[in-house]
Amino acid sequence: ISVIRKGENTLRLKWKDEVWNGHGDIDEYIIEMRTCQKQLKINIPWTVVYQGPGHEYTVPNLLSGLTYSFRGRCTCLLGNSPWSNVVHCATAVASNKNDTKRQAQGQGHPTVYSNIEILELQKQQKQKEKQLQQQMEKEKRQKQQQLQKARKHKLKQEKKAKQLEEQRRLQEQMLHDDMLKQAEEDAYEQALRLRKEELERISLAETRERDRRATHTEIVQNNGKGKHKKKKMKQRKRQKISKKTKANPSKNKNKRKAMTAESKEKKAHAKSEAKSMGQVDGKQADVIAILCRANNICRSGHWRSNLEKP
Repeated sequence: ISVIRKGENTLRLKWKDEVWNGHGDIDEYIIEMRTCQKQLKINIPWTVVYQGPGHEYTVPNLLSGLTYSFRGRCTCLLGNSPWSNVVHCATAVASNKNDTKRQAQGQGHPTVYSNIEILELQKQQKQKEKQLQQQMEKEKRQKQQQLQKARKHKLKQEKKAKQLEEQRRLQEQMLHDDMLKQAEEDAYEQALRLRKEELERISLAETRERDRRATHTEIVQNNGKGKHKKKKMKQRKRQKISKKTKANPSKNKNKRKAMTAESKEKKAHAKSEAKSMGQVDGKQADVIAILCRANNICRSGHWRSNLEKP
């Protein structure tokens, strides 16, 4: 075995050419390492650091400035060869000379692993990293699922709130429409009622107007009849008076004066009573008084019943 490269923490070993068999008669090579540093209290017995068919190998995890011993042998169909001569070699000194001492006193020498153990550790490390990566991906997926679930829940809540808002708006719109419809119906009913009252007032006014015209026509007709009767009565009275005057001129003259005074008094009484009723004017009162006097109906009150009609 020979050392072909030195490092602060590594040493690269190589089988000599006379030992190396490239034809495949040797199955594998075995290299062991040891170190003993009494001052640093480091004592590593012979430990396998390589086992395999490789021509060269770099021993890792060494301390800088320490001397290590190596030996090797090969395995073939005939069995194991004897151990080779021990080779002593020191690693390169670190830039800071106290690093080795401080590292050894604080933590001791790093654990020495063979290439197979290193591969297994690397495999385990990769497995751990893979598991860690899977765990991280799983947590990431769970987080994404939670975020997605929260997002869906938020969207669902927003949709529900939107539906409630839309439902509330529709209810308000329906209530507003109902109020408008009710207001229109009330306004229509009120318009119908007012129109009905107006028509009733118009009908009542027309009825009163017809009654007034009928009453006026009746009064006018009665006035015409009264004048005719009055004329006839005057003629009869004149004839009677003329006959009596011829028979007794002085007595008839006094009697005629008395009758004229009585007639004037009755006429004035009938006129005042008609005015107090508030149903006729002055001319109508004169007409009524004449009719009452002519027909002798003042005491019966028949003219009042005709005047009191609407």
